[in-house]
Amino acid sequence: MGRVTIPVVVDTTLELVTDEAGSDRTSERYEPLLVEPGRMSLAGIVEDELLLQVPMIPRHEIGDRNCTPAAEPTGKQEMAKARENPFAVLASLKEKQ
Repeated sequence: MGRVTIPVVVDTTLELVTDEAGSDRTSERYEPLLVEPGRMSLAGIVEDELLLQVPMIPRHEIGDRNCTPAAEPTGKQEMAKARENPFAVLASLKEKQ
């Protein structure tokens, strides 16, 4: 696996609220963020907003030259492909009737 670059753009306007009732009073322009009274971590809020924007499963762009398959087919996989279908016997029995 190689490095994947994902552009992240976050355009969020938050309103800090201390209880659920405060979130109901929030203007539609703002997204309510429930925080505990006292100190809060701005770095934690920024981190959460960035994590929400990153795809759950990052992938390379199609045709990316830096992307190589994680694994090549092994001999066992090739043998499984060559193995006869077990239901082929049933098909031959049906043809005999």
